[in-house]
Amino acid sequence: MKTICIVFLIITCPFFIPFNGNYRTVEPILVTGRVTIWNDIPLENIKITSSKSKKETFSDSHGEFSIEVGNKDKLKFSAEGFTSQKVKIKNPDNKINVEMKLLSEDFSEEDLMVNNGFRYIPQAHRTTAIQRLKEKKENEFASYNSVWDIIRGKISGVIIQNNEAYFREGLSGSVNTTSTPAIIILNGSRTNSSTITNMDTHLVKDVTLLKGGAASIYGGAGGAGVIVITTK
Repeated sequence: MKTICIVFLIITCPFFIPFNGNYRTVEPILVTGRVTIWNDIPLENIKITSSKSKKETFSDSHGEFSIEVGNKDKLKFSAEGFTSQKVKIKNPDNKINVEMKLLSEDFSEEDLMVNNGFRYIPQAHRTTAIQRLKEKKENEFASYNSVWDIIRGKISGVIIQNNEAYFREGLSGSVNTTSTPAIIILNGSRTNSSTITNMDTHLVKDVTLLKGGAASIYGGAGGAGVIVITTK
């Protein structure tokens, strides 16, 4: 009689006794947030991975992201050149804001070669996809009429036309109306060509030109190349 009663309870009331310790499916939770560095500069193309579901996404051009997570999940934030961070999801209703840290913040400026707008790159990591222009003598850039004149003719494959910079592909030296100009980063923030055109050249500390893999941290926007300008 006891055996019959137990079987009856299991068959008719399965919610009383979970099977394998789990009798229901936990609904995924949508979490949103923003990834930045220094003074709230948004970071694009930062990889965000869920520890439990292993789902992943990337931050957009505004540093924002959304991802589905499980109960008591953790998110991992990672990208080349940055220290990976893990954040525990305590309240999924709250927006998660993460400030990334450079992998090599302890470098002195003498140890560094170029600034790609988000981080400095050690000399050993410099490639032909990264070209830097800096003053060889004090206030050398002040003798130029514009930033475009500083760049013009200095880097092979870069064409200045109509106050825009284009990275030439192949052997052709011409640029047509469908070509996409390089994006411009001034002191860590994206700006437009008119700002650079009207800029006082004596303020310019250095100009770095990025293309290919070196510009990939800017996502699709960096596909046509990136010009990074740092002022004094």
